[in-house]
Amino acid sequence: MAGDWIKMRAALLRHPKVLAMADALAFNPAFVRWMTEPVRKSAENAYDHVTPAVTRAVTVCALLSVWCTANEVGKRRANAPNDCILEHATLAHLDDICGVPGMGEAMESVGWAEVVADGDGLENAIKLPDFYTFNTPMDDRAKASNAERQRRFRAANSNGDSNVMRNVMRNVTRNAKSNAREEKRRVEETLIQIQKQRPQPP
Repeated sequence: MAGDWIKMRAALLRHPKVLAMADALAFNPAFVRWMTEPVRKSAENAYDHVTPAVTRAVTVCALLSVWCTANEVGKRRANAPNDCILEHATLAHLDDICGVPGMGEAMESVGWAEVVADGDGLENAIKLPDFYTFNTPMDDRAKASNAERQRRFRAANSNGDSNVMRNVMRNVTRNAKSNAREEKRRVEETLIQIQKQRPQPP
């Protein structure tokens, strides 16, 4: 879908939090098993098999996956409108969303994910702090694009661009007339079918 996008910083691969997350993942046993699965060799850390650049790239791809899902299903709360709340989610669910073990814990370690306390009226929820500072929820984006389309139409109509209005009205009239003809034809065909099905008197 054309609307499925989020803002991503060009220098995210070199962001200190990404570097810290990549290091945390590289020493997470579940991540190491996942990363070394194809060769099935034991290792203390992922850097025994791949370079730090690979781990950072995996981290950024996983972040993109989590953030896209958050932008699609996340909720805002009135008391913190810039935070994104993922209801019915845990840190382990963040791992499942992106397919990378340990991602939820890595995001929590740098402050990009927090477990919501039960006292906030939510159970099993994750908060992505300041998420909406950089991203626009999909619902808001759809409303804005509809409003912009209406604004352009009104501006073109008020500027005396009679061609726009004439084309719109001609299309509406043509569609209305063709729909009426189509409906009349359907009714006539239905009546003919009913007459054919009736038994004829001897």
